[in-house]
Order: sequence, then structure tokens, then C-alpha cells
Amino acid sequence: MRNAEIVKRADKVLACWDGESKGTASTIKKAEANGKLLKVITYKPVKQIEQPPEQLELW
Repeated sequence: MRNAEIVKRADKVLACWDGESKGTASTIKKAEANGKLLKVITYKPVKQIEQPPEQLELW
């Protein structure tokens, strides 16, 4: 319900969507259904690489 209220009050909607999030997909559909000006930025998540602590000290 929170996303529905956000869309209801918005003049414009900017959504960053990974193509999988059901919540963001729902928000996009609500924005379209309510005739909101909508911009969707799609992206592919990047796998996070964790470095051992000793390598972080070089930064």
C-alpha cells in the first residue's frame, strides 16, 4: 500500500528496476494505470566482490 500512496501523490515517477523486483514492477504498473509521467531505468545488478582486509589497506 505504501507504493500506491507514493504513486497517488506523485506528479512524476522515476523507477530503477532490475527486471525482477515485484514491488518495483507493481509501482510501474500503478504509475501507468494512473497516467503518471514515468521514466524507468533498467539495470543488471553487479556482483559484489569482497576483498580481504589486508588489500583494503592499500586504498
